[in-house]
Amino acid sequence: MDKCRCTYRQIVKYQNRISGPILDRIDLFVRCEEIGYEALTSNSKEESSADIRKRVSKAWEIQKERFAQSTTLFNGRMNKNEVEIYCKLDGEGQQLMKEAFSVFQLTGRSYFKILKVARTIADLEGSYDIKSRHVEEALYFRQKGEGRVKVR
Repeated sequence: MDKCRCTYRQIVKYQNRISGPILDRIDLFVRCEEIGYEALTSNSKEESSADIRKRVSKAWEIQKERFAQSTTLFNGRMNKNEVEIYCKLDGEGQQLMKEAFSVFQLTGRSYFKILKVARTIADLEGSYDIKSRHVEEALYFRQKGEGRVKVR
């Protein structure tokens, strides 16, 4: 495969064609680094797919119980009222969101998406409460501008 010959400026200009309102509707931004041969062939102890599947299944069960009396099936589909009920933050989490709101210039839509993602992260961890570390991880997934330029 040929390497991209575009300049940094051309790449940024191309990537910026996606409007803010469209980007705001995307729940997760995951930066994927190139993996080298050594990383693929090493004997590191990563979480197995089977273990991940078990955690996801447990999180689905938690959500199934949570929304048993609702038409909502999953956290990502919660309406504003459900977010207010199921995504309560402690003082530390509220302070973190307050700071993030101004630093990252969050919109109302992205605020609610972050809370839903934090709720899901807590579910995957088996935690009833959303802790500040869950909010922090959810905020990490909203950093859409970081790393968008890298091209092979």
